Amino acid sequence: MSGVPIKQLKAEHTESLWQFLSQLPGSMEAQILYGLLLAGVVGMMAHYLMRWLNGEISGSLVRYLFTDYPRRTLLAFAGIIGVALTAITSGVFETDSGEFVGWLNVLWVGLTNGYAADSVANKGARPSNGGAHDDTR
Repeated sequence: MSGVPIKQLKAEHTESLWQFLSQLPGSMEAQILYGLLLAGVVGMMAHYLMRWLNGEISGSLVRYLFTDYPRRTLLAFAGIIGVALTAITSGVFETDSGEFVGWLNVLWVGLTNGYAADSVANKGARPSNGGAHDDTR
């Protein structure tokens, strides 16, 4: 564990708000957030791949995420951020004695969170079904 916990930053840097904020991006909690967000985006991509392989959608990843339904993509990413912040603040990644549980747990939670958030929020475009009603709105 290379980052300093926020509790320790608060104790060490009480001089000003700016000194505390300058140390915050390197804190352990921030590093966990970065890991969760990166793995969450990979989870969103995995959901796209599964739907594409199943023939449920057509088109590229960029079209799926940003062109067809950009609001749904933002909704999925907002869900990823919300779950990540909740997990970090509730101490999910610490043992009872305050030890870090490991990066594999962080990445696994982020990956599954991203996949689930995208599967709930981002339906993407469906291939044409010969004039039948399209319920993707």
